[in-house]
Amino acid sequence: MEFKESKRTIIEFLSLLLKLASLMPLNEKELKSHGKLNLYRSILLLCHLVVQKISENLHGEISKNLKLIVMKSVACELAITCFQQIGNHYWILDNCKKIAEEMLDSIIIICGSHDVVDLLCGRNSAHLQNEIENSHLFPNGLLAQILEHMKVFMAKYKLPDCPVAVHVLVSAVTNVKHPYLGKHISMVLPPLLVLIDDYRVENRVSGIQTLSNLIENTNATELCWYGRADIIYDALCHRIHTNEPQIMRVLQPCLLNIIKVLEPTFKKVSPDLKMNRCEESFQIILTAMEYESKILMRRAYCSNLASFVNHMGINVVRHFRRLLRVVFGYLEIGDGETEEWRMVMLDVLKCVIVNAWPRIPVHADDMLKCLTKLIIDVSMSSIAPMKVKKVMFEKIKECLVMLLCVCGEVVRSQLECMTTGLGFNEAEKLISDALDAFKTNSQVEVCDNL
Repeated sequence: MEFKESKRTIIEFLSLLLKLASLMPLNEKELKSHGKLNLYRSILLLCHLVVQKISENLHGEISKNLKLIVMKSVACELAITCFQQIGNHYWILDNCKKIAEEMLDSIIIICGSHDVVDLLCGRNSAHLQNEIENSHLFPNGLLAQILEHMKVFMAKYKLPDCPVAVHVLVSAVTNVKHPYLGKHISMVLPPLLVLIDDYRVENRVSGIQTLSNLIENTNATELCWYGRADIIYDALCHRIHTNEPQIMRVLQPCLLNIIKVLEPTFKKVSPDLKMNRCEESFQIILTAMEYESKILMRRAYCSNLASFVNHMGINVVRHFRRLLRVVFGYLEIGDGETEEWRMVMLDVLKCVIVNAWPRIPVHADDMLKCLTKLIIDVSMSSIAPMKVKKVMFEKIKECLVMLLCVCGEVVRSQLECMTTGLGFNEAEKLISDALDAFKTNSQVEVCDNL
């Protein structure tokens, strides 16, 4: 009787503290002005002390039963309380973050887990395969309970309006890797699609990043069941016309990830004249890049262009005219001290040469002209520090060597004419270095791999 009373008292006390500690229903305005935030550290500390006492008294039959009953009742809410205070957000104070991290460590110990992944995934995780079944309080993990709790929460509140709830969902999902995420996809996908469709930039970014983690850690076959992959692709395509650089930087790799699920990597030129999903997205990106004038958006568009080129392979020749026009246009204009988009565009040009080498001789003169102008412009006009210039010169040299590998004597004779008489010592030296590198055995190996 006394044991039952103690059990009920502890559970009720913890439940009350967890209700006070929950910040999930608060919107952005309330998070900055709510009265209970003044007492929040004390509330969190009380929760931690109770959990700590339970973890310190794990021996003995009564203690084990108490641990089992209490944790089965409140472990999900405890984990959520910890997740909402771990990270770098404006509502997270340093002292509260430390308490939450210590409390999460105590929960992991009590539940018989090794780390957060074990706590969320359960006994099927790699660390627990050889352990006895009763050593883990949650054989199937806590993630399903957390997602169910979020589902109930979303029935009462709008998820995008509650930053803490978004953070909890993202933290829980991103801590789970393949193959444990696949069985939860039907519960994870709907709230992520809600976030992607929100008007707030931070919610879209969080939703897309978490969706990218879901795609990377879920079996492609499972993603294609019930048209899930098509739904994800359509949701991302609706966001591709954004004018927010933060969104574009995370959107492109996520879009390419789902395209790889829907369409395999190309090994030869497709005889089908109809553009596939990858080509449609690539065309939209190139069109936007061609007319973009904002610096941050230009950098964002460039950031993942090489990944699209590598995925398309030889099929990139179908978009050569527009692609090269965009590459040459971006290489002509400086990007301040970082020269970010010029750096990235040199990588894109290198990928183009590697993937579409049979068509490069046709465009070699234009590429050579662009690279020569770039060398002179960087050496004379660029305000970038010498460290950045050296990296750019190295990238330009790699492109020149690749052109030599593909085009041979035609490009070599043109470059040899530019080793003297230009009047630009840096340009002449760089071209001479490229010719010398082409003659070495290491560069011959590179040519053989093209």
